[in-house]
Amino acid sequence: MNRKGQWMPVLAVKPDRTKLFLAWYDRRYDPVSNSLIEAFGVLAGLPLAGSNSFAGNFRLSTVQFPPAFTGTTMTNAGTFDPTYPPQYRNDGTNCPTFLGLYAPHMGDYDIPFADDTYNYSSWADNRTFSVHRAAVRHQADVRLARVPWPQSTTKGNNDDQTSLFTSSR
Repeated sequence: MNRKGQWMPVLAVKPDRTKLFLAWYDRRYDPVSNSLIEAFGVLAGLPLAGSNSFAGNFRLSTVQFPPAFTGTTMTNAGTFDPTYPPQYRNDGTNCPTFLGLYAPHMGDYDIPFADDTYNYSSWADNRTFSVHRAAVRHQADVRLARVPWPQSTTKGNNDDQTSLFTSSR
């Protein structure tokens, strides 16, 4: 177990109900700021028989990416992105969301899907930049990975870096 942030798990089950796929956001490989994010996955055999049912963790994303919050450029602290202006409050502060209407949404729309051959997992990925007239900011894009079901799932190293999939880049 590491002490880095891990959140927004999603899961899919093989149609014959023999295997499980889990994906999540993870910061385990950002030793400096605990900020850079990667998408990770793991496969398991069903029914679950404790932690021995899970194979090793693997990366879905091909690079680390920073968080992207609505309302900030993420280049200068406190500088707001003109695309996502803050809602100013009467108390002299502001709500750093798009006009205060929604909160940061990292992972809210991630959806896994499984068929008999593959798992398909999407995630929000902020590696690319968007240039606006007044700001350069990280842009939230949707990425997709296709992960094949293995013939068997065996206990593996939780830091396994073997690529088992094809990913949109």
